Amino acid sequence: MSYASPAYQHYAREWLAQTAHLTLAAQGALQRLLDMEWSEGPLPTDRKKVARVLGTTPAEFAVLWEEIAPFFVEQDGTGTMVNEKIERYRREREQWQAQQSRHGKRGAQRRWHPEQVVVDDSQPSGHPIRAGMATPMATRMLNDGSASASASASAPETQRQKLVFQEKADGVRSRRNSAASCWAVLRARGGSVGDERPGAVR
Repeated sequence: MSYASPAYQHYAREWLAQTAHLTLAAQGALQRLLDMEWSEGPLPTDRKKVARVLGTTPAEFAVLWEEIAPFFVEQDGTGTMVNEKIERYRREREQWQAQQSRHGKRGAQRRWHPEQVVVDDSQPSGHPIRAGMATPMATRMLNDGSASASASASAPETQRQKLVFQEKADGVRSRRNSAASCWAVLRARGGSVGDERPGAVR
């Protein structure tokens, strides 16, 4: 199991309220053990090992443990103990990370492989329906006379780039034709092209 996440939620008001009865030394020991659990996983129930983690003697730890013991629960048959709130934070964090990972994969598939997958948003896992399942729909669209729309939707990236380039070229030709028409109108009026320049004096 991985404990790679570097941080967890620490609510100042809640901490102050729940540790107000502890001595300053006990508060420091508790915070250090919570940090160790978050970073390394469940703590050992062996009091000598815990004392070494805190850098205290067994006798000093025995005094501290009387204050902080209620914050930990032993796990049956594992020789370890945990703070239940820390483990809840861990589960929530892992669920959030898994959700973000699913969303990221879904977004990448939509961006880079739109012609290969059809995303079914009703699936909580975000796994796409492969293009093979979408083939019957494409067939129906062809039978309905919508072949061009289907081809446009599933065109590869290079085809879309060609379409964009063609649209730009058509726009340039259209503007050129419009300018030529304007000059033709001016010539028809009997003036020279030079006389119709903006700002020319007649």
